[in-house]
Amino acid sequence: MSGTLAAAAVTATIKYLLLRSDQPYGLRDFLGGALAVSTVSPDRVPDDATRLNVFLHRATPNTGWSTRDLPSRDTNGDRTGNPFLALDLHYLVTAHATGEFQSEALLAYAMQVLHETPVLARDTIREALRIPGLGDPPNPLISGAVTAQIIGTIAAAGLADQVEQLRIAPCPLSAEELSHHWSTLQVPYRATAAYIATVVLIRRSIPSRQAPPVRSFAAYAVPLTRPVIAQVVRDGGGPILAGSTIIAQGEALRADTTQLLVDTTRVRIGDPGWALAVENDAVRVTLPDALRAGVHTVQVAHPVLVGTPPGERRGVESNVAAFVLQPRIDRDDADAYRLAVIAAADPLPRRLRATVVPPVEAAQRATVYLNQVGVAPGVVPASYAIEAVPRAAGTPPVDDLDFALTGVLAGDYLVRVQVDGAESPLDHVEPQGYVSPRVTL
Repeated sequence: MSGTLAAAAVTATIKYLLLRSDQPYGLRDFLGGALAVSTVSPDRVPDDATRLNVFLHRATPNTGWSTRDLPSRDTNGDRTGNPFLALDLHYLVTAHATGEFQSEALLAYAMQVLHETPVLARDTIREALRIPGLGDPPNPLISGAVTAQIIGTIAAAGLADQVEQLRIAPCPLSAEELSHHWSTLQVPYRATAAYIATVVLIRRSIPSRQAPPVRSFAAYAVPLTRPVIAQVVRDGGGPILAGSTIIAQGEALRADTTQLLVDTTRVRIGDPGWALAVENDAVRVTLPDALRAGVHTVQVAHPVLVGTPPGERRGVESNVAAFVLQPRIDRDDADAYRLAVIAAADPLPRRLRATVVPPVEAAQRATVYLNQVGVAPGVVPASYAIEAVPRAAGTPPVDDLDFALTGVLAGDYLVRVQVDGAESPLDHVEPQGYVSPRVTL
């Protein structure tokens, strides 16, 4: 395992190889002095310098190691592993010289050294990053701005101990790629050779969670048939109201275990407050009286029982279908609609009070629509849309909704209450048309 300074350790090792090997190749005699090697961007090398420069210009994920580990976090976001960051390092080795034949000699020397050292052995890495003790030969890396402390910090990355050995190989670049590199650097072209060092495995030592070993496993066959809901209707037809029985019609709806999701509520056979009946082409459920008015969704689910003892796991699920639960204006014992006109009482204006089912929450938007009936021929009937008197957020749901009647003309009106876009139904009689609910103002 290597630390985050492993890439710097690779560059330092390559520099060390070039610095230690110059004398046996006769390069020192040819140059008339010791070889200089730098590891900076080529545009930072002085124009009058005679040296080799090793420049890391790109790092790419290693395709072999990058897919080796599983994802490092579970569905809760907790770290379950500490996978490697596997990198291939791409280098440009450039020869900078001012004298005749020097750049040729420098580049050929560098290529020969790297040709003879295709593997950065563990002992070589340790030797390159050693801190000399008393009486030990000096480390050529330690000079100038590169202190023993810097080399010691890089050595602590543990590059020599990673599980995969490092290999360095030529990586020829096309003329177009070379032109791109040097035009980007905006410096005159220098004799260049490209190399790739593979693979650097970087991993921090951080806590992670790992499950105990699996002692046994079980396989389950699950049918591939997916339930499909075609439509949702009321049993017997008509608007869907609180307490209605609805039918989710479709195909392949029945399984060994069938559940119905109404919004986020999972309904099972036998659940109190719900009456669920399942057939292959229809799932019937009686809605509770307290289900709010508005748009709702239904979905058929076929969970799978696995394990010992059996536990539910997500299996196959149908598409999501929607239905609209319409509010209705309640009736009293005499079968009259519960609509009342409340006289004005300072500071409250005259109000229409409608008792609706199901109860309406404070956050729901409620509107009453008044349409005048029984007007004389040629008179345009009046119509109004009035928002409910607002209530404080968080107050309990209420049955009675109040609507201010400010500016409403006297007359007979058909009454509809709309809650979150769902309207209460009107009674229709042929040939009269809509006849109720009605209120006289």
